[in-house]
Amino acid sequence: MEIAAVREEMNFLREEMKALREEMTNQREETKGCKSEVTNLKTEMKRQKEENTALHSEVVRLQQAMVEERSTRQTVVEELRQEVRRLTAPFGRLQGLVPREQEEGVETQVPLDRAQVHELEDRLNQALVDQKRAEDDLKESRATNSATETKLRETEARNEDLLEQTNASLKKRLHEMERTLDHERSSSKDKDEVIKRQLEEMQQQKEKQQALMNTKVALDAEISAFNKLLESKNTSIKKLCFPPGLSEKSLTNILQNSEGMEELTVTAPSDSTGQWVRLLPPSLRKLDVFGPGETGESVTVPKDRQLDHGLDVVIKQAGEDVINQLASELGQRVTSLAMFNKWRCYGQVIGMNGCPRVTAGALQRLLSALTGLEDVTLNGTLSGAITDASLAALHGCSQLRVMQLGDSVYQCTDIPVTAVSRLAVTCRKLDWLSLHAKQELSQTVLDGLVEADLGKRDDGKPRTLRFNVPGAVYDKLSKPSNTGNIKVVRDAKY
Repeated sequence: MEIAAVREEMNFLREEMKALREEMTNQREETKGCKSEVTNLKTEMKRQKEENTALHSEVVRLQQAMVEERSTRQTVVEELRQEVRRLTAPFGRLQGLVPREQEEGVETQVPLDRAQVHELEDRLNQALVDQKRAEDDLKESRATNSATETKLRETEARNEDLLEQTNASLKKRLHEMERTLDHERSSSKDKDEVIKRQLEEMQQQKEKQQALMNTKVALDAEISAFNKLLESKNTSIKKLCFPPGLSEKSLTNILQNSEGMEELTVTAPSDSTGQWVRLLPPSLRKLDVFGPGETGESVTVPKDRQLDHGLDVVIKQAGEDVINQLASELGQRVTSLAMFNKWRCYGQVIGMNGCPRVTAGALQRLLSALTGLEDVTLNGTLSGAITDASLAALHGCSQLRVMQLGDSVYQCTDIPVTAVSRLAVTCRKLDWLSLHAKQELSQTVLDGLVEADLGKRDDGKPRTLRFNVPGAVYDKLSKPSNTGNIKVVRDAKY
């Protein structure tokens, strides 16, 4: 119930945060719209200022044109007045200028000059009328210009007031939004802390539940193992397969009551210290060991390689810790050993997905400790651990008779050829060597064995070694004569 309430609270907080983000987005959009409006107002004011400047320039030009027109008309009127005065002067003024014999001609010209005077007067009056009209137009233009300037000043004042009001409103809204944002940030920080605390509490609850589940699984595994143990005692069953998840304490408690057990498949406990290995019953003939957290089927040993004494051990997907514990506790008890990091079971490849890698040092320590080995199988996935030192560790196995490197699915890709030859020479009872590898590597190993001096058996007869290879490789090998010490054999199974 607490977890459900925490989840509901978290959902509510998420919805509230979503609403706050939407509100902030709307406020940002409004601010953006206000900024666009201010930009438009500034653009309009700039355009009006440009129009006012153009109108002012036009008014100045008209004023200059009217002044020029007025000056021109005044000059024309003045010239006309002077011409009228000259023509209307008293006739006596001309006596001194005109000879007597020409007076008659002057008298005849006077009416004509008077007609010209009337014409000039009309022109003068017309010029005066035009001047009056120009003056009226100038006054009207000045009045229009004054009205335009007044309107312009009113517009500028109105725009400035509007801009100031808009700026003040925007600043006020901006301050309000900043305060809201600061409040939301503070609230969001508090909510994040609440969510973080709730997540930590959920994680703690989850860890507690996982610990309880692990305990339940371990208890179920222990109960199942005890039930199987009781069943084996009641029905004389000698083969048991313990489920994974058992702790070392549970496994040791079970093994203390496992007298008469002959075959055991077990997953090494994650907290293993090797104590459970020491409690393996003396009656045990076959042991399949998986690394912590791993499980699988028991490996069946071929009938022609089954021994009637000692302990057969199969190690699958085990790390260095488990291998070291087996090496220190089993010792000479083990007569047959098979190691796999990956194998095929019912058509499916099992192992190698996150399983620990077997190191050359761990393999060397294990082979050095198991001095009673008579049969050894190393899967091809261990090629990186099969080194000169690890093979040299088998030199102390004086009873070694069978050695298999690789299998039909996982072949050996990189093994020390010289170390294989030295092993064949040192282990004098070795009479069967099986190699699953490519044709080139198999040929190199065969050539090394042919060149090696295998010596003689304990009865004085020359030693012979059967070199077993798959049929596909057998057909391609350059085989020695059948009279030599090395007998190349086609593997009947492959």
